[in-house]
Amino acid sequence: LAALEDVLLSGRALLLAVDPRAADLRAFMASPLDTGLGPLLRKNGLSLRATYVLDAQNQPVQVTQRRGYFTLANVVPYPLFPVATDLHRHHPVTRDLRSLSLPFAAPLHLSSASTGAVWTVLARSSPRSWLRSVWEKGYVHSISPLEPLAPGPVDPPGPYDLAAVSEGPGGPGAKPGGRLLVVGTAGFARAGLPVG
Repeated sequence: LAALEDVLLSGRALLLAVDPRAADLRAFMASPLDTGLGPLLRKNGLSLRATYVLDAQNQPVQVTQRRGYFTLANVVPYPLFPVATDLHRHHPVTRDLRSLSLPFAAPLHLSSASTGAVWTVLARSSPRSWLRSVWEKGYVHSISPLEPLAPGPVDPPGPYDLAAVSEGPGGPGAKPGGRLLVVGTAGFARAGLPVG
């Protein structure tokens, strides 16, 4: 953690792609995950909720099932792979992108007031997104694409911030020019997960 803070204080750029939960794609289960980055994020005016954003605007996945002697392959919508099209059109990171698939993304909560950090949202989920609030309670839960994942009556609707950048983070004493880019998932950079 101290090494990451040193990067910010030195005026350099830092990318943090943070998973909110551990997703096991073999068992299709997700469990709580503590990355240890919470204090650094809060110090810079940001926190991640320990749940996933689900979105009707999503990346479909192929699912195979065995039925007797047959293996069936279906392509099904998967709300846990939101596709963000509400991207910052003028920022160098996102200006040339039409969309961005962010599998298993956590919603970001930005707060500049206490830290002086100025956050710019780079990617946001669609208005048809929602959260599964019960997942924040720390339980292990299913993330199977074959289970219904429609929003329930108590699931708060979106849109939600999925990626943001802060110019000049690190607080007092930090050299100018630093940037902190935070994405609510490491899934977009992980081999084996769909990216487009």
